[in-house]
Amino acid sequence: MFELRSYQTQPGRRDDLIAMFEASFLDAYEAGGARIVATFTDVDDPNRWVWIRAFRDAASRGGALNAFYTSPAWRAKAAAANATIADTSNVLLLQPWTGSAMSSGPLEASTALIVATVYVLTAASEEAFASFFAREIVPVLRDLGASPFATFMNDRNPNSFPRQHVRGDTVFVTLTRFEASSGYGAFVSAQSASTAWREHVGPRLARRVSATETLRLQPTARSRLR
Repeated sequence: MFELRSYQTQPGRRDDLIAMFEASFLDAYEAGGARIVATFTDVDDPNRWVWIRAFRDAASRGGALNAFYTSPAWRAKAAAANATIADTSNVLLLQPWTGSAMSSGPLEASTALIVATVYVLTAASEEAFASFFAREIVPVLRDLGASPFATFMNDRNPNSFPRQHVRGDTVFVTLTRFEASSGYGAFVSAQSASTAWREHVGPRLARRVSATETLRLQPTARSRLR
């Protein structure tokens, strides 16, 4: 089970929150049973912090979060952390569909750009959309140089830590890696120039999606995913 968490910080406080998280909270989360898969800055919003945490399964999630929020690390820094945050309600509870977002390689400096795309769908249509996406969209994205390395859909298990809000939208989420921002720019240009995308694939995709959210993300110092 994964959570894609997008926090809005107080103006100018994002880097303070990330520094506090990586120094004081990340290890405490993992000691309690959560795994911090990724932590990102948002290229397009200097006050947005995006991170991904994972759990063995739905049953273990509540216990892992309770362990963190009762830990000495959180109790010591909770007030300082909360002072940097404006909104924490943009959270998606997800299960993997294809690929893997987990990474355990060396945490070397990275210029990679990770693009998270959230397709908001009509209610309970995620499995049909996933099949459509794999069959009709992925081959064209691959040709354009932007094949996702991991995809996700809603996890329908009850929220086992109800003190923290999760969105109720039906969604399908993709993660795509580009070696640098210039690679993403090249993809956007290729997509705009593609007759197949403009006349066939794009319109079919648009008919199935009520909204699309695109996050251009760069890994922070301790992000496993990079």
